[in-house]
This record gives sequence, structure tokens and C-alpha cells, in this order.
Amino acid sequence: MRLFILILCLFAAQIADAQVGLPPVRVPVPNVGLSSLPTTGLPLESNLDAEFRGTNLRGLRAFHDARRLSGFLALTVLIWCLDALGTVIGGAALGFRIPISVAFLLVAGLGLGSALPSTPGYVGIYQFVAVTVLTPFGFSRTDAIAYILVAQALMYVVIGFWGSIGLWRYRGTRRSVSKR
Repeated sequence: MRLFILILCLFAAQIADAQVGLPPVRVPVPNVGLSSLPTTGLPLESNLDAEFRGTNLRGLRAFHDARRLSGFLALTVLIWCLDALGTVIGGAALGFRIPISVAFLLVAGLGLGSALPSTPGYVGIYQFVAVTVLTPFGFSRTDAIAYILVAQALMYVVIGFWGSIGLWRYRGTRRSVSKR
């Protein structure tokens, strides 16, 4: 749970950094136990490293505002609940009874699995996660793979639909700007 919260905060920090122009925060990092690392000839703490940490810490400062933090948490809970509800409904459409707790576990597993290196579209990773999460709850491997393939196909359809609309609107905006 702590790892999830840390990842969520780092993700939010990246989003907040794009929206909030706060001054950079510099945090000294002690060199504890780093002498055993192989040397590359580059300084251990590069400017890129320091900038990355500063950016993340600056983004976290956005949550010092209670209203922004509560809005972020409320939207996060809403998104997770909608994802879990979609999992339950999608399973029911295929004739599977997926309890809401298993749906939350599956959504969390898919989220963590998406951080692993994989093929384009996460083909293979999503199937592995679905089989790993659903089989202990009485689903066969075939049912788990069938569910996740349908869910993945629907995800591509939804993203393709909204992405096409966004691309169409973007091109229209660029054309109107270039005519000026």
C-alpha cells in the first residue's frame, strides 16, 4: 500500500509540475553505501538527477493546499471505483461473477503490471496479471485470459474513439491557426 501511495504521489507530482510554476526545491542526498557502485567517469549526482528530484518535490508541494489535495484524492477514489465497477460489469457481460474486492485487486495488478517492460499494448503482461490475480479466486486460466482479451480490446476501441476525436479537433485547431 505504501508503494502504491508513493507511486501515486510521484505521478501526481509530475502532473502538478506541469500546472504549477513553483521554484525548484533542492534536497541534499547523502552518499551512503554508494562507494560499491561501479564508476562511469560521470559525477555520481548528475544535474539530471538533481533536477528530477527537484521537479518531483516541487510537484509534491502542490498538495500543501488542502483543496487541491482533497480534489486529487476524491478524483483518484472516483477513478478507481469506476475502474473496479467496469471490471465487475465487464465480467458479468461475459458471464463471470467478479467480486468488487477482486476487481480492485485486478485493477491494482494491471496498474503495477503496466510499469513492467513489455510489448506494445501490454500484450502478455495483462494476460499474466489477469491469470495470476483471478485464478486464486476460482477462475480458470482460460476464463481469465478470455476476460482480459475482451477488456483489452474494448480499451483499444475506447481510446481509439476518443483519440480520433481529439486528433480531428487538434488538426482543425492547427488549420485555423495557420490560416491567420
